[in-house]
Amino acid sequence: MAKGAAYYAFDTPERLAQLRKEQMQRGVAPGYDGRWRDRDEREVQEMLERGESYVIRLKTPLEGTTRFTDELRGEISFENVQVDDQILLKSDGFPTYHLANVVDDHMMEITHVRRAE
Repeated sequence: MAKGAAYYAFDTPERLAQLRKEQMQRGVAPGYDGRWRDRDEREVQEMLERGESYVIRLKTPLEGTTRFTDELRGEISFENVQVDDQILLKSDGFPTYHLANVVDDHMMEITHVRRAE
């Protein structure tokens, strides 16, 4: 959060459901629209002070391509626009898989992970 790599998002479940519905009606892949991504710090602070429910989302790159080499599949690349800002910390304060598995692997000094697709 301090480095700007994640942010508070105060979307209601109803708003997110409506967003998904609209995206599906337009034939667009459902994903977060970044509504809270670059909000003014004062507005975010006001929401926190009021005790509004929030999640913490990862701020993914909006442009460019991410590339890496997978030991099993070789060169992998995808356009960053295809990835939305995933939730790292849920509104109940618990981490999602997107955060917990990476921290867990790091803490156990795991260097390689093979998962089924």
